[in-house]
Amino acid sequence: IIGVGGVTSGEDVQDYLKAGADAVQVGTAFLKRGPRVFTEILARYVDLLGENSGMEDADWLWMNVRF
Repeated sequence: IIGVGGVTSGEDVQDYLKAGADAVQVGTAFLKRGPRVFTEILARYVDLLGENSGMEDADWLWMNVRF
């Protein structure tokens, strides 16, 4: 399942994944904000994961983000 539509932040990614998505698509945000949007969204998502776990960001990144 791929979450599509309105993915503009790490919070959006978290919401889609909690709802059962295996991945998310970033479309319009890329067109409006350019390639940096991917780094911004991923960085915020990793921050959110760290806030909820007490683990280091890098640990969460490799455990939860699939490329």
